Amino acid sequence: DTNVLARYYVEDAGDAESKHQRLVARHLIESGRPLMVSKTVILELEWAMRGYYGFSPPEIAIVLRHLLGLRHVTIEDRETIEQALSNCEAGIDFADALH
Repeated sequence: DTNVLARYYVEDAGDAESKHQRLVARHLIESGRPLMVSKTVILELEWAMRGYYGFSPPEIAIVLRHLLGLRHVTIEDRETIEQALSNCEAGIDFADALH
């Protein structure tokens, strides 16, 4: 879910529990096991990174491109996500581009 991806991609100071969750997320995502990520989770991840953690659009694009590049991760409606990301990189809000 969104929390797993946020813990994997966002390194915040956090408490001991946050650090543990980050290690678990890293283990899961780097395990190579087949995983599935829905469009809603990607949308929530983008929002959390931008709205809560203060990532810039180029930083978010790097994260989403990395996620899209993981061969063992199936992305729901991948083509739509890729097009929305391209539009976002051209200056359109990601959520607007996705919708």
